[in-house]
Amino acid sequence: ADSLVLTDKLTDLLKAVDVQQTVSENFSVDNHIQYQLLQTQEQLQRLSLKREKATFLPTLSAFYNHQESMMGNEIKWFDADGKWFPANIVGVNLNIPLFGSGQKIARVAQQKIALEKLQNQESLLQQNLVMQVLQAKSDLQTAYNSLLMQESSRELSKKMLNHAEQRYQAGMISEMEYTQFLTQYFNTLNAYYQATFQVLQAKAKLDKAMNKF
Repeated sequence: ADSLVLTDKLTDLLKAVDVQQTVSENFSVDNHIQYQLLQTQEQLQRLSLKREKATFLPTLSAFYNHQESMMGNEIKWFDADGKWFPANIVGVNLNIPLFGSGQKIARVAQQKIALEKLQNQESLLQQNLVMQVLQAKSDLQTAYNSLLMQESSRELSKKMLNHAEQRYQAGMISEMEYTQFLTQYFNTLNAYYQATFQVLQAKAKLDKAMNKF
């Protein structure tokens, strides 16, 4: 019988995966898009709360009035000798709200509650994102360790198959015995391919958890 030669195409995909480097990468929640969106919502909510609180602040306004009057026994509107007396008035109004309406107080309370809710969501999201990354790293490491074991089993089974093939050609074993070695090799090869796929799948899951997509 001819020698059995099989090529591994999935191994080409593993060349781009540095498992140890990937697992050791630092993860920052601040760079995650979901956390950034929630922070933006919190900033907007703070502005809303600030705006509602501002309704209780005193308001200061100023005004200016200028007018001219003519005095005399005779009114000479267009006479150059007519005397006009200017008058300037400058004033400031200060409005201090002593009593806030119930609606204003209620709106401020609602804005505070909404802000606290967003802050709690941020804290919970931060914990969830960190846990997802840790779990994904653990899954990747486990999948990679399994791949190494399956690779060893495949290599051992391949050596046994090659040895069995030599014995079969020499007439030392039957075709049925050789077929058993061949079947065992295909089983280990299939397990190796499955382990390779699990590594790639775990890597994709980790990339998603770390917001690399």
